[in-house]
Amino acid sequence: MRANPSTSVIIQYALIGFPLAFAGLPLYLHAPDFYIAEMGLNLGVLGSVLLLIRLIDAVQDPFIGRLSDRYPQHRAAIMLLGALLLFTGMALLFAIPPVFFSPMLWFAVSMILATTGFSILTIHVTMLGGLWSSHTGVKNRVSAWREGMALIGLLTASILPATIALQYSAYTAYTVLFIVFAISLVLAYGLLMRVYPQAESVVTHSATASNSINTFFQLLTGRLKHFWLLCFINHLAAAVPAVLVLFFIRDYLGAEDYTGLFLMIYFLSGALLMPFWVKLAKKIGQEKAWLSAIVLAVVTFLWAYWLEAGDVLLYGGICFAAGMALGADLTLPPALLGKYLERYQCQYQATQHYALLALMPKLSLAIASGSAFIYLDSQGFEAASNNSQQALSSLITVYALIPCLIKILAGLLIWRWIKKQESTYEPS
Repeated sequence: MRANPSTSVIIQYALIGFPLAFAGLPLYLHAPDFYIAEMGLNLGVLGSVLLLIRLIDAVQDPFIGRLSDRYPQHRAAIMLLGALLLFTGMALLFAIPPVFFSPMLWFAVSMILATTGFSILTIHVTMLGGLWSSHTGVKNRVSAWREGMALIGLLTASILPATIALQYSAYTAYTVLFIVFAISLVLAYGLLMRVYPQAESVVTHSATASNSINTFFQLLTGRLKHFWLLCFINHLAAAVPAVLVLFFIRDYLGAEDYTGLFLMIYFLSGALLMPFWVKLAKKIGQEKAWLSAIVLAVVTFLWAYWLEAGDVLLYGGICFAAGMALGADLTLPPALLGKYLERYQCQYQATQHYALLALMPKLSLAIASGSAFIYLDSQGFEAASNNSQQALSSLITVYALIPCLIKILAGLLIWRWIKKQESTYEPS
């Protein structure tokens, strides 16, 4: 693709971020709570099922990347398959009530279809953006446009079901959510395919590429091993509160009617600060900008540990402050990976690397949802019910304190990484 693409072309590419994020929030946040609260699924059992589903979702990413890199001439067909799987899975989860199977099995099958399609599309879209240009500023700009669209999708998905559920049933709310998703996916995918022929030419294909593709474990333990570790730990810190936020708002704060507002504040704050992180990365470097965001996230979110029931205004402020760091987490890692791929001339393995990048949040979500749900169930916590003080104390500890401790570890890792880069110019 051109080194300095027009804004029009970037927008046509970036718009796919809206339906992907719009689907991602219900898939990883709303769906478990919907099936627990509305269909009576057991929290601990669902946690075990989610752990298995998300592990499947995570481990398939390297295979998707390897398949795409080995058969680059079929990438368009692979992406179409991803779009169809995502569409079908979302329809089964939110628009069609469970038939033929039990709700738990229906949930599992639908989630596997949807998350597989989501993975295929996300990996390819992120890879195309990361290799848009060899110029770091262009990478940041492309990533910022895509993640900006994604944040709009997150905002819409966070507000829509909660707002509709104030007047109608949860089933109606999620049916409308699916309709909006379906329309946006068709439109954005069509625009993406208009610029895809340009994007396809970015990736370098050599006659020996298929013979030199590294295995998943070779990539994971290669030059970028500390980058992968940092991404995983950073995502784990975000995944724990993400899978528990609806429980926290409804069952701890007692503020279910404000759920959409809290999520909107968080994502809107992230969207507003996106240009700031791009400019800061240009000024002080992408790694140091990322470290700044990690520090900001810890300093602001830690206050949630001392909240009590009814602290709506205080929690709204925490959502805004913690959301400011979100833009950096979304924008900087893909741009950084693109920089390293070009530094080490690994563009022919691009899809595999971006598959690994996509694996990190999924693996962290698998661990977070499985372990958190199972632990809370063991402490007697029940969603949408009256809970004991012990159960609520367990919830606030896992929701607010544990993530901050994990985030501090991520900060120490990136600080060590920056220091080592300054002396060796290696991200390891």
